[in-house]
Amino acid sequence: MGQGGITAIVVKVGSQKTAYVIIDGNNMVSGLREGILTALSSIGIDSGEIFTTDTHSVSALVLGTRGYHPVGETMDHEILIGYVKEAVNGALRELESSRAGCQYLTVPEVKVIGKEKLELLSALTDKGLRRAKTVIAPLLVASGLFLMLFLLMV
Repeated sequence: MGQGGITAIVVKVGSQKTAYVIIDGNNMVSGLREGILTALSSIGIDSGEIFTTDTHSVSALVLGTRGYHPVGETMDHEILIGYVKEAVNGALRELESSRAGCQYLTVPEVKVIGKEKLELLSALTDKGLRRAKTVIAPLLVASGLFLMLFLLMV
């Protein structure tokens, strides 16, 4: 785990409490997320999500194909879950009233790559790669033949 440790944010709307937990690390072993969410329900959290930061501070620290340990691979899950519950309980103690809002704006004359153009760009790249695959083999054979003829004449 990276230096950022574990951070928890709890949002309460009406009687529903949602916890967002951020763990400073790369990825997470399978099943740990579900274990954490189950443990959080035991302390009154109705829903939540567990995030990892994809930190690079813990990369290339261990030998192996990945170069890092995913969160939960080398640590006791129950101890980690205990720390997560502690962070969430701290967030619950600090709950304050707040207001939220949103606003939709239309900004005129802003050029963006929309869905259609993005799909066209992807299709063009794919088409170009397919065409290159059909052209490259004959091109290599022809250049090889020319090179052999050139070397025979010299």
